[in-house]
Amino acid sequence: MGKGNRIRTERADERQAKKEAEKRKNKKAKINHIISMIVCIFLIVLLVGSLIFAAFKNTIDNHFLHSSVSVSSENYKLNNAEMSYFFNTQYNYFLNQYSSMLSYFNLDTTKSLKKQACTMAQKENYTWYDYFVDAAKNSIEEVFVLCEEAKNRNITLDDDDYKIIDDTIEQLNSAASKANISLKKYIEQNFGKNVTEEDIRNCATLQQIASKCYREVYNEPSYSDDAIAKHCADNMETYYFFDYKSFVFKAETEENASDEEKEAANKKASDNADALFKAAVSEQAFDSFVEDYYRKNNTIVADNADNASDQNVMTETKLKENVEKTLTTGAAYTTETDLGKWAFSKDESGNYERKAGDVTIINDKTNNTYTVYYLVTPLYRHEYNTKNVRHILIATDTSNTGEGLNDEAAKAKAEEILAEFKAGNQTSDAFGDLAEKYTMDDGSKTTGGLYENVKKGQMVSEFEDWIYSSERQAGQTEIVKTSYGYHIMYFVGDGSTSWQVEAEEGLRKADYDEVYTNFKEKYTIEYNEKNLKKLSTIGA
Repeated sequence: MGKGNRIRTERADERQAKKEAEKRKNKKAKINHIISMIVCIFLIVLLVGSLIFAAFKNTIDNHFLHSSVSVSSENYKLNNAEMSYFFNTQYNYFLNQYSSMLSYFNLDTTKSLKKQACTMAQKENYTWYDYFVDAAKNSIEEVFVLCEEAKNRNITLDDDDYKIIDDTIEQLNSAASKANISLKKYIEQNFGKNVTEEDIRNCATLQQIASKCYREVYNEPSYSDDAIAKHCADNMETYYFFDYKSFVFKAETEENASDEEKEAANKKASDNADALFKAAVSEQAFDSFVEDYYRKNNTIVADNADNASDQNVMTETKLKENVEKTLTTGAAYTTETDLGKWAFSKDESGNYERKAGDVTIINDKTNNTYTVYYLVTPLYRHEYNTKNVRHILIATDTSNTGEGLNDEAAKAKAEEILAEFKAGNQTSDAFGDLAEKYTMDDGSKTTGGLYENVKKGQMVSEFEDWIYSSERQAGQTEIVKTSYGYHIMYFVGDGSTSWQVEAEEGLRKADYDEVYTNFKEKYTIEYNEKNLKKLSTIGA
């Protein structure tokens, strides 16, 4: 074959090889395209299937929550969605109360409650999920028992009761709005997936029925003054108090102190306590000893001294404060302290033997301290008059929960309401009508903002200071700001003597507890433990 023919033949072969390679390339590309299409279709089918499955599962879960009964009595029942509301309410309350102590309780909010052991109860294989189920049961039991008794007594809800229920939902709406999410989403985040507004309304309705029955049962008994006085006298450890002074001497030693050094420090503390014990022949003598002790063991300087802020220096003002802090008033009896046992100790005849001026030393060996106690006022009951007051609360929202107004708006609203009151008939009943209309305090909404027989220590300090002011007169009004918001106050007048109020409350509580025990025997509450294992929980 000639050179020209050979070249032409080679070129023809090359062209043929290129054609064959191009065919194979196109075929491979076509196959890859087909495979890609198949994979894409598969992924789409898988995604759609997943979405369908998720929607189907959600529908199934939703159906189960609302069709499965977890708690029931003769006339009432809770499905799993409603029970989830009670469960998560207990969970949220625990987190709010102990937010800084969760590690102490070994509770991890990022993990499933069912996989975390709870040591709050001495039970084997007891989880935090079990703990909150039990907490919800305890809450629900009284609700169901009282609802059954309410039905027995023909207790029904009125417009005011339904208004309270509506307000509960409105608070959730407001909170959801402030969080910039829907009410449905807010409920899901706080009370469990598939829990609905209707579920919460049903639960709130049961709670309102129970609350109305409780008030009727609690207030049913009538007590004479003699019966109240006898109950108080028979239970002095509950209704009597005492005032005392105290000062602590601690055996101070270095961490690596020898036994001899520890013994010497202990003896020094004991000797100091003995010295105060002997010197404390009066309140003034007690205070003088304590002041001298501070002066001997500290550098005392004037308030404006250059070294007033140094670590081992005490100012005259601080010294005075420390001496004043030795006084404790209104101490109550407790079996948990040696002080309570001493203050309420009895003689051989069974009479309380402590008197003003009695002194004792109590040694706490665990903390290496000797405390000297001087009894200022022996056992006494509260003789002051309680106070009756109406108020209208315009709450401020300090935590962005949706349960109040901003400070400026709340203040303006309070001033507007007070002006409305002053422009009309300025009576207690007229104020009560405004309270029912405007107040954001559910505890007094149905009573026209009225709190009767308010004891010292019952309300926040600003509220208490206002009603217990010596300048207060019946019919006075004023706006008072507290941590809750702005209160439009209306002073009604003096209530009953404090000890009588306390003793009557004790009688009522004891009688209620006895009656409630009978109710529990009368009405049976049943739990479906299988369904209770499948509640909708928030968090992990």
